Amino acid sequence: MHRISSRLIRCTVIYLLAPNLLFFLYWFRFPVNGLLLAGTGVLLYFYLKRVSGPEERPLGWKALAILCVLALAWTLLAGIGNLVAQALDFQGHNAKLYNLFTSPWPLLYEYNAREVIYYFSFYLVPAYLMKLNGQYSNLVLIVWSWSGYMLVLTWAFYLLKRSFLRVGIFLALGESAVFFNSQVFRRLGDFPQHEWPVFMGSLFEQSSWVPNQFLPTLLVLSIFIHQLTRGLDLKLLVFPLVLSLTWGVFPAIGMAVVIVTGMIIYGRAGEIGGLIIYSLRYLLLVIPVALFYQSSNGGGVSEFLFLTNRRLVKIPVWAGQIFPQVLVFGTLIFFFVKDRQARLYSFCVCGILLVFSMFRVGVYNDLVSRTSIVFFTVIVFYVALSFETQVLKKVRWLVPVLLIDVFFTFYILGDKLMHNEVMKIDKHREIYRHDDNKSIYEYFKKYAHEQELIQYSSKEDSFYQKYLANH
Repeated sequence: MHRISSRLIRCTVIYLLAPNLLFFLYWFRFPVNGLLLAGTGVLLYFYLKRVSGPEERPLGWKALAILCVLALAWTLLAGIGNLVAQALDFQGHNAKLYNLFTSPWPLLYEYNAREVIYYFSFYLVPAYLMKLNGQYSNLVLIVWSWSGYMLVLTWAFYLLKRSFLRVGIFLALGESAVFFNSQVFRRLGDFPQHEWPVFMGSLFEQSSWVPNQFLPTLLVLSIFIHQLTRGLDLKLLVFPLVLSLTWGVFPAIGMAVVIVTGMIIYGRAGEIGGLIIYSLRYLLLVIPVALFYQSSNGGGVSEFLFLTNRRLVKIPVWAGQIFPQVLVFGTLIFFFVKDRQARLYSFCVCGILLVFSMFRVGVYNDLVSRTSIVFFTVIVFYVALSFETQVLKKVRWLVPVLLIDVFFTFYILGDKLMHNEVMKIDKHREIYRHDDNKSIYEYFKKYAHEQELIQYSSKEDSFYQKYLANH
């Protein structure tokens, strides 16, 4: 393994690990928390021993400096730090971070004094540092987030042949569905997207909605793509994937699917059994986390498109959202991705995206909106990796297709540049204060669906509540 990638893997694992240690310490009672911390330490020790390799041409200080600046710009433009226009989800992000800063851990719901069941990892490190300092600080959140975006950008730059153009394409592609929804379907009449929400968008747009789930997903997939495409040890993927579970649940489901699919297509299906056996040692961490999530009141929306009520209304809405993006992705894959295995894998992931879009889990379909980060990452990685301007010269009609697929990324950037703490031109865009809501409960009472409020609470008779919770 190359020295650059081994350092990146170590930094990635440490970044994913840090909030897990806080979660184990504060959300589990003694001696369970002690066993989890000790077990994590042992697993980390043996994991890092596996990560080593020879020298390779370094990235260079100039490239690293550019990546640092770009990562900071990305962090701020994503809405982190409350300096530029933010996606609606930042009301929730701010409430969770502020509640973690002001309240003892584990976090309890105000209305029933039971644990809040949520994937808190993104917020734990900055909230803990703020607690130590005794005051809220956006700077702490910005530095923590910048570190994650810096890792993502460095991985992208390294895997995409050290090309900033390819990195830009990687982050910007994937807006065709958004473009057609806003510019085409809505002009034809009322387009009731809420009937079957299939939220998608470029990786940049996804990062501006859910940085808490975007960062672990991109970091784990970077390790996976690196190990898979170079024929290296896939066992190095297991620990980061396990650590990502406290950052987000649905992306892990998508990652498991694309990992198995990738192993089959790249001729490594014979390793799946051994990988599963190797993964058993990590059940020490997986089982307590699974029991924590299982203690949620759960419930909510769960349906399949072709068996649900009002199918005649929902199927056209579904098709109007998913097919433009799948068709554009298929076109880009066909013309740009020439490697046989990469092309087959990309088409398969497109198919998986289409299948997942037929399911709805959660009020706002979290299953599709979060796993789409996984599927988009794999697809746009291969398109960006294979991107050549000569193809556009030969097939000129691809130029407008490509422009449509990046349109809303630049539209979003324009919004943020027109409404921020320096310039407030677009008054319709919001910048939310970090303390607009004093707690998660207050946020849900104001803005969320009733079922969301219920499912974030722990059940009184759950195994976690009885035997694991740190009362």
